[in-house]
Amino acid sequence: MSEEIVYLATAARVRPHRLPLPAAVAQQLAKGQVRRVNADGSEWRPDADGAVHAPSDGVVAPVRPADKATKAEWVAWAVHVDPDLPLDDAEAMTKTDLVDRYGK
Repeated sequence: MSEEIVYLATAARVRPHRLPLPAAVAQQLAKGQVRRVNADGSEWRPDADGAVHAPSDGVVAPVRPADKATKAEWVAWAVHVDPDLPLDDAEAMTKTDLVDRYGK
């Protein structure tokens, strides 16, 4: 039986999902477009339920992409390392700007 996680989707809807996450949902999670929450919508913390997920579960913490990685990977990295950076601003930056600013 696969484990179920809950994430907060756009429009503040709380949605359960089984692991591993589909690639599209995993990418939204990495970009910060959705975030993991508890079933009641409160903030989820890894230590709250003792869950720690491996990449094989479909929940992957972003790692610094290679310089030749896609712009989408760099956008995900930028919003991960700079929580104050809005997703729209990161997507508006060029890949070169993202690498220069967040790749060092």
